[in-house]
Amino acid sequence: MPISKRTRRIFATGLGNRAAANKICDIADAGTTGTAVPAGTRRALTIAIGNAKEADTIADCCETGAAIPANCRTALAVVMGNRGAANELVTAINAIA
Repeated sequence: MPISKRTRRIFATGLGNRAAANKICDIADAGTTGTAVPAGTRRALTIAIGNAKEADTIADCCETGAAIPANCRTALAVVMGNRGAANELVTAINAIA
């Protein structure tokens, strides 16, 4: 499921790192498991979210295709400042198979 340019922009702004946001979005857009989330992207998630466990869970879900838990969905919504955009991102990540 392709992520909209608007959601990519909102995610990049909230994350404070356009390259890291694009990496997560590109993995979700590809829709297949097996793509590793780089350490720098994991770090950017951790810094933005403020919780290493939730950040690692999000990154792990991108790699394995597991569903993102509710607490991580909420963390993304807070970071992004937009629940609708966060839901779009989470839906795309959850569709990874």
